[in-house]
Amino acid sequence: MNKDIMDNVMESTNKSKACKIYEYVKRKEESLSKQEIEQLEDAIVTTRDARYIYFNVEYIYRFAKDVIGANIEKLEDVIIATGNAGYIYEFARNIEGADIEKLEDVIIATERPRYIYEFAKNIEVANIPKLTSVIFKAENMHYVYPFIMNILLPNFDKKVRKKNKVNGNGTQKIKRR
Repeated sequence: MNKDIMDNVMESTNKSKACKIYEYVKRKEESLSKQEIEQLEDAIVTTRDARYIYFNVEYIYRFAKDVIGANIEKLEDVIIATGNAGYIYEFARNIEGADIEKLEDVIIATERPRYIYEFAKNIEVANIPKLTSVIFKAENMHYVYPFIMNILLPNFDKKVRKKNKVNGNGTQKIKRR
């Protein structure tokens, strides 16, 4: 790794520090060592200027998504600490190795019906009964209705069809002897 470029990136103090770190990593053709990844992670995570927190969250998310060998647990904790429901959901949806149960609890704690609905809809291992009780408490019909139509009814329909051995066209399956 070019030491001068690395030093320049690490010493950057303005709002683009997270961006510079991310862009530097993306431009690298050779792989980074574990130590270099840890240095860059520490630098991107410690960019805590409140005026630019949303800007930095995006690059923390991108770093976790694109850098092979990134410490997902560490970056996940930083994303959670921001309280940004959108990036918490995206982290759960797109980052391999993310702790889905932990992120699900955080999404619930944000009390944002949109992301509770999206989590239930798009995260394959989501705890639907847990999310159901939370979304009904939100009393936001803009998300309760699609939750019922797109998540609860299809799941209910699958269970009923399986139990009653019914085909997709409503006819009953018959066993041949």
